[in-house]
Amino acid sequence: MAFAIHYKEIPSGFGTIKLEQIVRADKELWTLLAQQQTRSLRPSNSDMRPDGLDNLEGLGKLKTELANQLYGSIMQLILFTAKLGICIIVGDPTNSLYWKTSFGRFLQFFLDA
Repeated sequence: MAFAIHYKEIPSGFGTIKLEQIVRADKELWTLLAQQQTRSLRPSNSDMRPDGLDNLEGLGKLKTELANQLYGSIMQLILFTAKLGICIIVGDPTNSLYWKTSFGRFLQFFLDA
């Protein structure tokens, strides 16, 4: 059995890492992440389309789908507890788009009836 060891000298400046290098790399990383996030920040819903805008993709689509799943679960919980005669409170600001979604409108109709 034979082993070979190949050793090449570390280039100048790469042998040790200085704190300034870490700080600079960290700043560059967070700057790039912030730029990417800013580009992807677009509204996912609106007053006219509270359940989600058409043609959503990526993170916006995922966030909207998850929010709608949560809204649906909240609606089911409220209906279930109402059938059992149990009163629960769901807090959401009156200016929230939730009350304009199909889930919120259904609950308003159901609770007003």
